Amino acid sequence: MSRGSNVYTVDGTVRLSSAGLSKEKIRIDWQVKEPNGATKGTVSQENVIPKGSLNGPWGAIADAAAGAAAPGIKKLVQ
Repeated sequence: MSRGSNVYTVDGTVRLSSAGLSKEKIRIDWQVKEPNGATKGTVSQENVIPKGSLNGPWGAIADAAAGAAAPGIKKLVQ
């Protein structure tokens, strides 16, 4: 598969930390890179969730997180 010369790359990093006995804090950083590899910017999301709620397939959760980040990513590449 070949890519055009005007292709941006988006890398996601997920971090979980404790937020009390039954809660976790999730942070997702979406790093947007320009076609030349330089970092264009980062879109970040944070939320407190029930502990262990991400201990399985993400499926719809991943779709929702990516969909929520999409407007910010779109702003970076326009």
